[in-house]
Amino acid sequence: MRQDLQEYDEEWVLLIKEAKRLGLSLEEVRVFLEEGRVPDLMKNKR
Repeated sequence: MRQDLQEYDEEWVLLIKEAKRLGLSLEEVRVFLEEGRVPDLMKNKR
């Protein structure tokens, strides 16, 4: 169980690092994950 949690945490860290690399904010990632939609802020970056 502990290893499962560690792997889960590592996946979140990778997700956040990739989002930052792409110039996305944590708020944009949160909205996308919670609501399943692309936040308006993210649309303006293209």
